[in-house]
Amino acid sequence: MTDPAPTPVGARERVVAGIEHTHVLVRPGQEPTPLADIPAVDNAALAGLLERRATGAPDYHAPPIGATLAALRLAAPDGDAEAGHIRWFPAGVVLRTLICDRLEHFLTHDLMSSPVITPALVQWDERLSELAGSFRERIYEVRGTGRDDPMLLRYGADPGFFTLLDDVTADGAQMPWRWHEQVAGFRRNRSGELNGLQRTRSFDFFDCHSVCSDAASGMAEYFEVLDAQLSCVDAMQPVDHAVAMTAVAGDAESITAIQRWSDRSGRAVALELISRRKHYYRLLHNIYDPRGLRTMHGQLDDLNGQHWHPRDTGPVTIVHSATGSLERWVLVHLLDGLDAAPPSWPDWLAPVQVRILPVRPEHLAHAQGIACDLQARGVRTEIDDRDEPVRRRVRDSESRWIPYVAVVGDEVELAEVRQRGGARLATTGARLAHRLAADGTAAAPPTYCSRSPTFA
Repeated sequence: MTDPAPTPVGARERVVAGIEHTHVLVRPGQEPTPLADIPAVDNAALAGLLERRATGAPDYHAPPIGATLAALRLAAPDGDAEAGHIRWFPAGVVLRTLICDRLEHFLTHDLMSSPVITPALVQWDERLSELAGSFRERIYEVRGTGRDDPMLLRYGADPGFFTLLDDVTADGAQMPWRWHEQVAGFRRNRSGELNGLQRTRSFDFFDCHSVCSDAASGMAEYFEVLDAQLSCVDAMQPVDHAVAMTAVAGDAESITAIQRWSDRSGRAVALELISRRKHYYRLLHNIYDPRGLRTMHGQLDDLNGQHWHPRDTGPVTIVHSATGSLERWVLVHLLDGLDAAPPSWPDWLAPVQVRILPVRPEHLAHAQGIACDLQARGVRTEIDDRDEPVRRRVRDSESRWIPYVAVVGDEVELAEVRQRGGARLATTGARLAHRLAADGTAAAPPTYCSRSPTFA
């Protein structure tokens, strides 16, 4: 399908035009430091971020990864769809589901947020135009049957969440309230902005909103959510991460709060000071990995809560926080995997954790028994029962980044387990499940390579 023509410069660019900005580094126990006076920092992500800001270099642009996605049988563009929309194959869906489960656990257990579901199509009105009008040219609009006015195909949870907030009564409940939604978002990014999984036109992510009674509790909630996000990001990708924030230069209260958070957390902040607000938020933060990929972000919003709020409370302060898209998290781990030697997933994320290779057809029943035992222990297992030499099947397993390959012959237990990278292990199914940190929750039944089609 032909890609739509690029959208001309629009309202979004006009909003930010003329805004002056400076960059400083906020460090624990020190006054904010201009970029020109910043000494070397030992956080790789922060060092890269500061260098880009000092030199005016563009944000990180991920290299092409289409060939790797295809080789791993994860995903590919759909030639019959608009550019920027991806189709996912079974292994890719497993990968996304595993990431999704971790992010949802973070929201429900760490943030103690409650899930909601809101409509994907929302009617434009005066309040929504004020919220999203500055980037309306990047929004998909849908005209329903018998309707002349367009409906908004949501880019995030904001439109549905705000109308939901209109219909809430407090009933004495204490704020903050935290609600989240897994969103299938759509944004009509320009053709030149599209880049693999880094920037797409359709994406899935968790959008979380905290409703706070006033500005002070909103500020406290904003930094509490940031703390939780950093813990989650560090667990998802155990490397250095950088925090970048944006505040209005004249907002002394916000700048003081950022300094206090830096003092308390021990983390430095790359702070952008702007001459006036860009949009509705008072504070904005982004979390970057060492490459410069943005993972999670959040906003302190003291404007939209004046338009949308519970019926009996009056205006509220809203904290927006997003987990980063599943597409972006797949990209993060894919690039990390390509940097490893040999290329690999972390064990918890591998779509198939163990592939079992029966040496001959008479060993298939034995392989099935071992596979079912591993599946019952929570290990994602696949049986390569194809009529091919063992060595060829081992090479194929390595090309799919499968962490463990078990060759099954006449022995009662696993004859040989090869760990990705060449190590050979003498182990049992129980020990292998423990090594993979399986949680004991039974996985789906084992799959068979001979019954799996090849996705082009």
